[in-house]
Amino acid sequence: MEDIIKLHMESVVVLGVEPPEEVQAKGVPEFLEVGTGFFYSYPWEGDLPDDLSELPVWLVTCRHVVKEAQRYRSSDMVVRHNREGHPDTATFVLPELGSDSDGWLLHPRADIAVMRAPLHLLMERGLECTPFLSGEALTKERISKLGFGEGDDVYTIGFPEGWELGYRDYPIIRQGIIAQIRGWMEGAHDHFLVDGSAFGGNSGGPVVTRPQSAAASDDPHGHSFLLGMVTASKMIRTADDARENADLIEVLPVDYINEIIDSNS
Repeated sequence: MEDIIKLHMESVVVLGVEPPEEVQAKGVPEFLEVGTGFFYSYPWEGDLPDDLSELPVWLVTCRHVVKEAQRYRSSDMVVRHNREGHPDTATFVLPELGSDSDGWLLHPRADIAVMRAPLHLLMERGLECTPFLSGEALTKERISKLGFGEGDDVYTIGFPEGWELGYRDYPIIRQGIIAQIRGWMEGAHDHFLVDGSAFGGNSGGPVVTRPQSAAASDDPHGHSFLLGMVTASKMIRTADDARENADLIEVLPVDYINEIIDSNS
């Protein structure tokens, strides 16, 4: 695995709520997972700086993940993360980052939510995190220029709901391929499709290109880029009008993430 993939894994966190004790007393778990999120630095075109706190960083997830967390009105949304130098996880409550429950920026059309994430505060809490850089993200223009398309290998990174995580949170990487992207490239669709499986909890997880070991050093297919974010599993209707999982994942392109950030900058 290329080192950059390992860094990508450190960008991904579990999102959830911690119900109050009176709710837990009724058998509700002390931590309810609602989805996956990842840290993304935008705009940033250079390499990683020596001081990561210089980066403009956003926490990115799906809008429906935020809405799910907001159903638990007595509980703040929290991020659970690994702590550098510690054998366990910790949580931080999002309002403690200087935001309130309305601190999310919601895309008006796409299923995307972003929130500013002051990296210096997170690092003080021991967060293990190397954010995705916008310079290593594939917008529509770069996809066309670099020649990515159907049949290219990708990874999805996330936390399937109900997965036994243990003392530390280790994200699950699943392999897939771009199944259909020309519909989005040509403006007919607002998302593209990956052939693979996604489960509850994967929503909000990043999708990255899989580096090809045989690629030349100057071939972009030898590197890993951020393509977008898992938003849903594609369902199909059968002859008896039932709905079945098509083993296709709907992915929202990184362009929409950049768009909501730009519109609020």
